[in-house]
Amino acid sequence: MLKIKLVVRTVGPDATPPLVHYGLTDLGREIAEEARVLCAWTHNRAAQVHAARAAHDQRAATSEGAPSEEGPLRRVTTPC
Repeated sequence: MLKIKLVVRTVGPDATPPLVHYGLTDLGREIAEEARVLCAWTHNRAAQVHAARAAHDQRAATSEGAPSEEGPLRRVTTPC
């Protein structure tokens, strides 16, 4: 993240061990906001996405016993 200028690293003077601070750059703050928007969308739409996947898996399982090409349904419960 330092390399692509999302964060800035500052080392404090005369500290043993060195005191290091990290902070977001303008670019880092911008991408953090975009990530929050995506996270909110995911949180708000999770039930719809899971229901659609479950319905798809059920249809796939009943048509010739074929497994779903996406694999098993997994529920993600980690909050943003």
